[in-house]
Amino acid sequence: MYDFDVAKAAEKRLSELAKPVGSLGLLEQISIRLAGIQGTLNPCVQNPRVVVFGGDHGITEENISPFPPSVTPLMIKTMCFGESAVTVLARSANTKVEIVNAGCFTETPSWTTAPGVRFWNNPIAHGTQNFLHQSAMTSKECREAMLLGNHLVEKLHKEGVDVLAIGEMGIGNTTSASALYCCLLGISPSQAAGPGTGLNQVGVKHKADIIQKSLSRSPTTDPISALQQFGGLEIAAMVGAYLKASELRIPILLDGFIATAAAIVATRINPKTTHSFIACTKSAEPAHQYALNALNLNTPLFDWGLRLGEASAAVLAIPTVKAACALINDMTTLEQVLQSS
Repeated sequence: MYDFDVAKAAEKRLSELAKPVGSLGLLEQISIRLAGIQGTLNPCVQNPRVVVFGGDHGITEENISPFPPSVTPLMIKTMCFGESAVTVLARSANTKVEIVNAGCFTETPSWTTAPGVRFWNNPIAHGTQNFLHQSAMTSKECREAMLLGNHLVEKLHKEGVDVLAIGEMGIGNTTSASALYCCLLGISPSQAAGPGTGLNQVGVKHKADIIQKSLSRSPTTDPISALQQFGGLEIAAMVGAYLKASELRIPILLDGFIATAAAIVATRINPKTTHSFIACTKSAEPAHQYALNALNLNTPLFDWGLRLGEASAAVLAIPTVKAACALINDMTTLEQVLQSS
């Protein structure tokens, strides 16, 4: 868990470096956050890893996405082959990628993967149910999906992974995330619903209406209940991954809209998890800022209009967190500069 004493000492050290105090802005805040998470004045990011959880959503029966669910396994296949946005970006950052089938509708073969990519074909179920009519998951499915993420992070920790960029792939999961925002942030469906993968205004209103009807079926503010009722298998796996990463002092590079929904659930389960996140992006989804504010992550690294998900923003942050480590570890102090003159 987060070490506030180390974070305070890191802030003091940064103030003594050979530069005006605070002149490297947000980069210094990242150095402090990394020091606090890892519990050391010499934070280190040498073995980052990207993890993408995939899963399908029964709510797609309500036409809340311009894309069919069949796209989910196709994109997982593209990731395995190293040809997707996230795998290309990860390769440019010299970072390996873990792809996890948490629950696609259809069977997926164990594809041969590109170098630097590993595929975990561990579906908990064949997608979720339509949460307009019933719970998205059973309590057993929700628990097992969380354990899937939990156990993978435990394994990666044993392999020496020291920072995680976690993302998702699942047609319909912006609707699922929006419902979680409503349950746990207290915002309305009209505030939570956005264009997702490209809905027009009519489509966004339809999405909000579906969310409103779904919330009326099973209103809840409990994080586990909300996750079971409205979440996705991949979102539940992310929640489990976040909780274990926080426990193991692994910094989490927080991706976009759906990833942040999982973060809200995780922090409501264990509030101490909040300090393990570094916000990487402000999503183009309008409700995302509500969640960032709730996590006290008001200033993400990027505001580039990113809305892909898939850990694409998180992987772009890997060079930045490496730079933040170099800053606090290698930069000389003003006193040392003056003594050498």
